[in-house]
Amino acid sequence: MARCSACSKPTPEGGRFCPSCGEPLDGTDTPTGTAPQPVRSPAPVRARTPSSGPAAGGWRFVAGIVLADRYRVVTPIGRGGMGEVYRADDLKLGQSVALKFLPESVQDDADRLERLFNEVRLAREISHPAVCRVHDVVEAEGRHFISMEYIDGEDLATLIPRIGRLPGDKALEIARQLCAGLAAAHERGVLHRDFKPQNVMLDGRGKARITDFGLATLAAHSIDDVRSGTPAYMAPEQLEGREVTVRSDVYALGLVMYELFTGRRAVSGRTIDEISRRHHGEPPATPSSVVADIDAAVERAILRCLEKDPRDRPPSALAVAGMLPGGDPLAAALAAGETPSPELVAASGRTDGMSIRGAWLSLGTLVFGTLLCLALAPRTHLLSQVALDKPPAVLEDRAHAVVAALGYDTTPGDFISGFAVDNVYWQRQVDNDASPRSRGVLRAEANHVFQYWYRQSSWLLVPKDRRQIADWNDPPFTESGMVGVRLDPQGRLLLFYAILPRVDREDEPEAADHPPPWDTAFAEAGLDPKRFQAVRPRRWGSSLVDTRAAWEGTRAEHPDFKLRVEAAAFRGRLTNFQMLSPWHGSEASPGHAALWGRWVILTVAAVSVAIFVGIPALLARHHLRAGRGDRAGARRLAFYVLASMMVGWALRNHHVPHEYQIDLTFTALAGGLLFGSYLWLLYLALEPFVRRTAPLAIVSWTRVLAGRRHDPLVGRDVLLGTAAGAAMAGIGALALVLPSWLGQTALAPRSGFLNTLLGWGHSAGVVARFQFEAMVLGMGLLLLWCILHGGKGQRRRLATALTVAAAGYVATPVFAFPDAIAVSVATMAVFGAAVTWILLRAGLLAAIVGLWVSRLFYMPLTPDLGNWFGTPTCAVLAVLFGLAVWSTRTTLAGRTLLKVSD
Repeated sequence: MARCSACSKPTPEGGRFCPSCGEPLDGTDTPTGTAPQPVRSPAPVRARTPSSGPAAGGWRFVAGIVLADRYRVVTPIGRGGMGEVYRADDLKLGQSVALKFLPESVQDDADRLERLFNEVRLAREISHPAVCRVHDVVEAEGRHFISMEYIDGEDLATLIPRIGRLPGDKALEIARQLCAGLAAAHERGVLHRDFKPQNVMLDGRGKARITDFGLATLAAHSIDDVRSGTPAYMAPEQLEGREVTVRSDVYALGLVMYELFTGRRAVSGRTIDEISRRHHGEPPATPSSVVADIDAAVERAILRCLEKDPRDRPPSALAVAGMLPGGDPLAAALAAGETPSPELVAASGRTDGMSIRGAWLSLGTLVFGTLLCLALAPRTHLLSQVALDKPPAVLEDRAHAVVAALGYDTTPGDFISGFAVDNVYWQRQVDNDASPRSRGVLRAEANHVFQYWYRQSSWLLVPKDRRQIADWNDPPFTESGMVGVRLDPQGRLLLFYAILPRVDREDEPEAADHPPPWDTAFAEAGLDPKRFQAVRPRRWGSSLVDTRAAWEGTRAEHPDFKLRVEAAAFRGRLTNFQMLSPWHGSEASPGHAALWGRWVILTVAAVSVAIFVGIPALLARHHLRAGRGDRAGARRLAFYVLASMMVGWALRNHHVPHEYQIDLTFTALAGGLLFGSYLWLLYLALEPFVRRTAPLAIVSWTRVLAGRRHDPLVGRDVLLGTAAGAAMAGIGALALVLPSWLGQTALAPRSGFLNTLLGWGHSAGVVARFQFEAMVLGMGLLLLWCILHGGKGQRRRLATALTVAAAGYVATPVFAFPDAIAVSVATMAVFGAAVTWILLRAGLLAAIVGLWVSRLFYMPLTPDLGNWFGTPTCAVLAVLFGLAVWSTRTTLAGRTLLKVSD
C-alpha cells in the first residue's frame, strides 16, 4: 500500500491529498504547486555516458545527458506532484541551475503547460534575495522545463522534522527574510497562494528562499479555483472559495512562522475535513504554550497573522516584519525598492517623544519668538500706530448718530460693520514718494489709513460674491435705502454714501426747499469750514445728484496735511461726502499699458491654476490607478478641511433671517467641498511619492490621519512646529524693522485681518482659515521636493535648493516696497531654509504647524492685552498656549518637565 511521504500514513489509490495530514501525494496529477520533495541525502551521481533510457529509481534522466545543447544533468534533486527537478550545469554560462520538468503524463496537457508558463512569467516579475530566481522556459525533444536558480540547501519541511524547532534568533532571521520575500511578490501584484515549508529553501549560508510560484496569480486578476493549494496551509477564506488576497498569504506566513518557532504545525488533523474545520473555527494553541521562552512580540505577530477574519490580520508581509522584535520593516522595504504601505509608515519611526531637555528648548523658543513679536508690534503692526480710543460698539453708535444727523433712518432692516485700510495710501507711496519719512506712518496719516466702516439697508444685506462674506463692497451699493459710513478711529466722518429711491413718492416735492447740509457734514467730519475754500468738484456720487460741491483746506491740528472734500446732494439730501487725502489722485480710466498688465496677470493666474491643479490631478490619477494612494487618509483630510472651512465661514459671515441664507449655506458648503477636494487631490498626488522617497517625513502625519492624536511622536512634531512658527514670526518682525534701524527706508507695517478686532468669532474664523493655507503650502512644498528629488548627489541638492527658494517665496512676509531688496532676499533665504529643514527633518506635520503658527502672527498684534483691541492677540496666545500644553503633555507621555536629568 502506498504511504504519504510526509507522515508515512497509508494513502488510498488515486487520492490527491493525504487524508491524515493534507499534504499532496507524490506522483499525483494535482496542481498543488508544491516544490518537488527533495531526495534526502542523495548519493553523488558521477557523469556517465548520455542515455535516453530511464535512470535508476525511475528517474527520467541520467547524469551526463545534455538537454537543449546547453544543460548537462548532474543529479536528480526531488520529485513531486508538479514533476521532477534536477541539478544541471549551464554550459554556456558555467553555472549550476535547477531544471524543473512536468510529469510525463501531462507533457501534452495545455492547462499544465500554461501553468508552467505562468509560473515563469510571475516569478520573473519578482527580484529579491529571498525569492528563488527563475530564468526561462526551455523546450527540448518535445519536453518543456524551467531553468531556475540552483539552491544548494534544504527545505523547511525536511529541516524542521529533522532538527526540531530552530533557535529563536535564527528563526527570527528567517522570518524577516520570508516577510521581505513575500512583500516583494505582493508589491509586484503577485499572490503566492501556496506558501508552506516545502516551498521555503535554506541555502548553504542559511538564507531563506521562497520557491514554486506554480499556483501564484496576479492580485488584480480573477482566480478560477481559489482552493488550489495545500489545505493544511490555506487561509479560511481560501478553503471556502472566497476571494484570495494578500492577507491570505499573510495567514500562510503565520503558519510557517509558527512551525519555525515551535517545531510543530499550528493546524493539523487526520482528515482534510478536520483540518478545514480547525482553520475555520478553532484557534491554534498559543506558541508560548508549546515553547515557553518564545518572545512575546513574535507570539503576537504569529497570532495576528492567524486571525480568522482577514480584516484582523496585518495588511502586508512588511507589516508583519514591523511587529517582529528588533526589525526595521520600513528600511527593509526601501532597501528592497518597495513602496511601504500607509499602515507600515504609521507603524514605523520613533515611538518615543521628545526629551525633557528638548521640550524645554522648544518651549523657550516659542516664548522668545512670541515675546519678540509682541515687543516689536508697535513698529510692525498698523494697529499699534493708531490711537484706538473707541471700541467697535462706540464707533457703531457714532455711525448711527452720523446717519441720523444727515437725515436718514436710524432703524434699518439690517446693518454690518468692520475695519479696513485705505490701500491707496501704500500704493501711492510706492509709486510717487520714496522718502524715508513717507514710509513711516504719521499719526495724522494713520487716522485716515485705518478706518471703521458701517453699512445699513432698509432690507437685508445679502452678499452676492462667492466668498459669502458681507463687507463694504458686497452687496454693492445699488439698492434703495442703502447707507454707508466710514469713520476714522476717533469717530470723525471720512466718507458717506446714500442710495435714494429711483421713484418719487407722491408727497415728494418737485425741488429741494432747503440747501444741502454741508455744514452738518463738516461738523461730523470734525472740520472747520473757515479753513476750507470752495473749488471745482471733480467727482460724481453713486446715487442721484443735482448738486455738487468741493473744498480744499487743512485741519487745525495738522496745517501741513492738505485735504480735499467732495460732496453731492439730490433735492437737498446729502448723497455723497468724501474726504480725500493727498495720496488720492484722479480716477481716470486705465490706459492700454495697464490693461495689458491686467491681461498678463490674468494669464499668469490661469497658468498657475493649471499647474497647481493639473499636475496634482495627473499624479493622483496615476497613483489611484496603480492602487498606491492612501484613500482613507485622503478622505479624512478632506472632511476635516470641509469642517474647518465651514466653521470659519459660520463664525465670520453675516447671517440673515432670509431664505437666501439657505443658498448661502449650500454655496459655502460647495466652497468647502472644493477646498476639501483639492486637499484630497493634493494628498493623493503627494503621499505615495513621499512613502517611496522620504517616508519618515510623514510618519507623524499618517498617525494623525489614522486617529493616533495622542502619540508621543505626534506631540513632538506639533511642539517643534509651534516653536518653529513662533521663531519664524520673530524673524519676520525683525525683518520689518531692520531697515529703519539701519537708517534705510522704513517698510510698511502689517495691516491685514482687521475684522478680527470685532470679536472672538472673527478671530476664531481666521485661525481656522489659516489651517487650510498651511496645509496647501506644506504639502505643495513636499510634493515639489519629491518630484525634483532623484536620490543622492547633485540632483538631490538641486531639489533642496529649489524647495528652499519656493518655501522662501511663499512663506516670507510680503513687503509693500520693492526697494528693500537686500532685506527681502535675506529673509526669504532664512524662511525658506527653515521651512525646508523642518519639512525634511521633522516632517510634514511639524512644517504645517509651523506655517500655520507663523501665519497667526499676521493678525493685528499689540502688547496692550487689556484693551479692547487686544482680542486678536489674546486669540493667538490662546492657540499657542493650547498647542504648547497639549503637545508637551503628549510628547512627554507622563514624564514631568521638572525631571531635568533626562
